[in-house]
Amino acid sequence: MGEMTVAHAVFQLGPLAVELAGRSDLVRALAEELNAPQIGQGSAAPDLRLRFGLDAAAPDERPTVEVAHRSRFPFTHVAEASTGMLAYALRPKAGTPLYRVGLPLPFNPPDRWDVSVEVAVPGPRVRRLLDAPARLLSRDYSPLMAVLAKNIIDEIIDPLVWLRLLLRDGVLAHGGAVVAPGGRGILLLGAGGTGKTRTGLHLVAESGWRFLGDDRTALFDGCLHRHPKRLRASASHLAAVVAGERTLLAPRPLADRATWAARKAVLGPAKVGRRIPPDELFGPSGVADIAPLGAVFLLRAVAEGSGPQVRPIAAEQLSQRAASMVCNQFWDALRSFSLLSAGSAATVPSLADLHAQTAAAFTANVTGVPLRVISVPPRTPWRTVAQAVVAEVG
Repeated sequence: MGEMTVAHAVFQLGPLAVELAGRSDLVRALAEELNAPQIGQGSAAPDLRLRFGLDAAAPDERPTVEVAHRSRFPFTHVAEASTGMLAYALRPKAGTPLYRVGLPLPFNPPDRWDVSVEVAVPGPRVRRLLDAPARLLSRDYSPLMAVLAKNIIDEIIDPLVWLRLLLRDGVLAHGGAVVAPGGRGILLLGAGGTGKTRTGLHLVAESGWRFLGDDRTALFDGCLHRHPKRLRASASHLAAVVAGERTLLAPRPLADRATWAARKAVLGPAKVGRRIPPDELFGPSGVADIAPLGAVFLLRAVAEGSGPQVRPIAAEQLSQRAASMVCNQFWDALRSFSLLSAGSAATVPSLADLHAQTAAAFTANVTGVPLRVISVPPRTPWRTVAQAVVAEVG
């Protein structure tokens, strides 16, 4: 390990406190993306401590086996494994990785996880050269360190948080959440592109509800807990919010606003967005951190129909759907964890076991609340979907 500047950020996700510590530039980027700006030792006692260190070795010197990858122009995300080490790399289409995150196993005993993460990132000069291209190519207009931080959250932190919550009979659900005027939390589940975010934004903007979560929400002990990751608001999402686009863009630099306008004109409103803390859009009073679960809605796209159709769904069937969506989200990480556990003392459950545990935890947390499926045909206005939720909740 080389020399490093130490920084800390602690964020809370339901019953779980997660502490990030180590390299200051990366930890600061992670803290910003997680909307956890407190740099300095946090007061919460963490269940999961992730210590980020500086890896002095060149990224391509460690022998690895590639186990999963996906491409996103102009970079390729690669999950690799070697003995006792899980590595995620972001590399150009040709050349050495821009960064690598390595996660040594095994984990500590279940009382608390204390995990070291080795990080190799480009130096300041290379980052300055890459910041402008990263901003222009990213639909979120993000500098390179913000892109790296989001990847690390998606590929390392959230899978660990999910596994950690399972030990406490909790679930990291793939879904958004809102809070009804009576104070009950409404969980909106659905596969990507089924309208979870748009429905939630319409509810918050038009019905006097409060925002609680987008894309990932913790469900624990019958309560919904907001994931601290920033809300990604696209131009199409912001159509649901009065003056939403103007509110979002007003404080941003001219270059940012010009990039927004150009991408929106060329690629369409769904292909341009920004990652922001939700209170920037709704104000502090429009955002909740926790709410008792009041109902669950599964949004499902259908090929035809005249409008949103609502029907009940059994807890077991809904739990199986919810577990499948979570497992699909973290499939790459799970395969890598499983590969590594074969050569170490770590015990990582199989995908089938994790699916079963997630479904059981979900069932335990939703028992006794209304469970509904909303079938949404093409070209259905999202306002009508939100109205269907309001009608069911009362």
